[in-house]
Amino acid sequence: MKQITTIITDLDGTILENGDWANLNDKKILLDAQQKGYNVTIATGQGWITAKKVAEEIQIDKNLNWMICNNGGYITTVNPYNPQAIQFIDSYSVTEAFSLSLKLNLCLFMFTQSIESVLWNGIECPSKTIKAKEWWTLHNFQEINVDQINDNKIIQLMFFVNYELESEFNNSLNFLNNAIKSPSYIEDVPVYEFNSKTATKGLGIENLAKILNINKNSILVFGDADNDIDMFKKISNSVAVDNAVESIKQIAKYKTDSNKNGGVGNFICKNLLGE
Repeated sequence: MKQITTIITDLDGTILENGDWANLNDKKILLDAQQKGYNVTIATGQGWITAKKVAEEIQIDKNLNWMICNNGGYITTVNPYNPQAIQFIDSYSVTEAFSLSLKLNLCLFMFTQSIESVLWNGIECPSKTIKAKEWWTLHNFQEINVDQINDNKIIQLMFFVNYELESEFNNSLNFLNNAIKSPSYIEDVPVYEFNSKTATKGLGIENLAKILNINKNSILVFGDADNDIDMFKKISNSVAVDNAVESIKQIAKYKTDSNKNGGVGNFICKNLLGE
């Protein structure tokens, strides 16, 4: 571990649980690691607006000031917003996805490179967690129709899929050959995120490493879900939290405690900070 200079962690399921810190000790340790000279940043499926809140809480904006958002859809400075290496989904896939959302009556959010608004198909979001959080005040949701789709370049699609429609939904995705599917759950509803095939957290980290002139062998990554697989494959020093999906555990070089038990902080203390 002596070669490690940079710590990159996923958010949801790794240091967060339903949008809040899973264990506040992780926050403390990530702050301590920066004070002791380590670079710290995040690689998340979240967009800049929501990811920025966590980044500022652990003072990434005052140190490295870079993060990877929307599953590698772009990298940006925490403050100000400055997206680079943006990966857009092809317009055909976006149009077909929008049509599918209307056919199955599924809520669909569409993220662009603009921070001013999130495009929305107008169908009510079924997630109680999303409704209870700050999403509706942090984002300006702009309802659009299918005729307006091609006027916008989309970085990420987010479907909220009712359990009873999950099988039909997954059987209707043949048109998304040029996009990567990342299933997850926001407490009470299955959520499917789609990005361009050229957008992964692993590629985002590689782009960031080039900008900052960081050797990939000096990077340590933490994750829990399928959207972390490419990151684990591209970065050899990978750590899975105990609550991670099996596909992540199988390829992780190291394992640690669950997010609720402060797995990220525990690993950093034991292996980097010597505590």
